[in-house]
Amino acid sequence: IYKPINKEVAKEVEIDGLLYDLNLPKTGEAQLIQSKQGYSGDVKIPESVSYEGQSYTVTTLDYSAFCGCEDLTSVHIPLSVKKIGNHVFQGCKNLASVIVPDGVIDIGLEAFKDCSSLKKVVLGRNVTSIGSNAFGGCAHEDVSFLYVNQKDLYVSVDAFAEPGTIINATLHTYDGNIIAQQPWC
Repeated sequence: IYKPINKEVAKEVEIDGLLYDLNLPKTGEAQLIQSKQGYSGDVKIPESVSYEGQSYTVTTLDYSAFCGCEDLTSVHIPLSVKKIGNHVFQGCKNLASVIVPDGVIDIGLEAFKDCSSLKKVVLGRNVTSIGSNAFGGCAHEDVSFLYVNQKDLYVSVDAFAEPGTIINATLHTYDGNIIAQQPWC
């Protein structure tokens, strides 16, 4: 079930309660974008959506897509997503865990900032960049960051805390190898 939001400015389309920007018809890609109504509960993002006979692969969770959705409790991110943009889950206070699938390469700045219930983060094997303050304001003393791969990973110096805040965070692989363990400040 879909309804166009504003076809003249952009191809913003609501499909099954999620809002997408389909301005990428040449590539067949879709970006999940922020809805004025917000999102709540358990959200399952599909790998692709169809609109007017064309299929679009969901590749991006765009800027602030779920920002401030305090009643969001869980989200299923499909393998097709390559980028989690800036501020995407910022302020989702009831989001307890997240599995970042293998398709994701980049986690933007403040992507999970102030997700105060976040306890477990599983990073897919292709994540190569975690932006500034991506996990700032989370319940770090209890958070487990699991990283599947041991290839190069750029982690911003303040990815896990706001500047001036000192916390202990351990980033490790499933087999227990520690990649990084230090107070982040």
